[in-house]
Amino acid sequence: MIKHWKRIPRGWKVILDGVVALILLFVLWIILECPLPTGELAFRRSVSGAGLPTRDPDLILELEYDRVDNGKLETTDLALGLLAEGDHVLRVSLDKKWFGWKSEAPLLVVPAAEGVYYTPLPGWGDNLHGFANKERFFQAARGLHREEGPCDVRVPAFAVKAPGTDASLTLILGDCQDEDGATKSGGRFPLLLEEAEGGWFVFRWYSLDIINHLQGEESRTGGFTDESYWVLNRWMEHYDIEGHNLVTAAHLELTTRDAEGKVLNQVTWELP
Repeated sequence: MIKHWKRIPRGWKVILDGVVALILLFVLWIILECPLPTGELAFRRSVSGAGLPTRDPDLILELEYDRVDNGKLETTDLALGLLAEGDHVLRVSLDKKWFGWKSEAPLLVVPAAEGVYYTPLPGWGDNLHGFANKERFFQAARGLHREEGPCDVRVPAFAVKAPGTDASLTLILGDCQDEDGATKSGGRFPLLLEEAEGGWFVFRWYSLDIINHLQGEESRTGGFTDESYWVLNRWMEHYDIEGHNLVTAAHLELTTRDAEGKVLNQVTWELP
């Protein structure tokens, strides 16, 4: 075998080495589950794989989530591809690694409501696990920020596409029954505007406000100074976009403004 190899002209050896290298790279690409060089290409592959017309996303949104793990405050990243088209939003979860981009989960289709394009953002359960009985979580987060005061941890909530340069979003929850059948009153919960990019507004949970309404973790219903925050926690723990685990009626109220602060539109719609 070695004798035959030595007889091959040098030019052919270079070509054969290149072919072998390409084959090995292709095998590695398959092993890594076929990553692509950009998030846009990964989005397009996910959309076409779902049998929909191939489109580029409006935006590749790179989100940051704060969480406490073993007493340490950590930041985790999540990338999403968003496209508002027709009467719905296409949302694709993406994984960004040094070797390329992949789509992480099945494509989610969120119908527009009242002419507004929007989507819930994933990660509530993975990063906060609900707010009830989680005072230790917030105490740990605050403990890491003693010099700065209480810690308002970041957990994105909703993305909304609408005209304007500024916007505000409020979650409105109806009443809810606890395990004993008692009625707990819902309320209004303003969200914080995290960023505005590509015509999209990204809102997150106002966790510091929720921290301030926590008494302790002795009981599910007694752990909040305002029972409406118990309703908020229960809704967050059970909510899913398919509407399978509804515990109370939920609406979003969006107000958009221009650069001078003039209100452009205010609209309310029901969450599924």
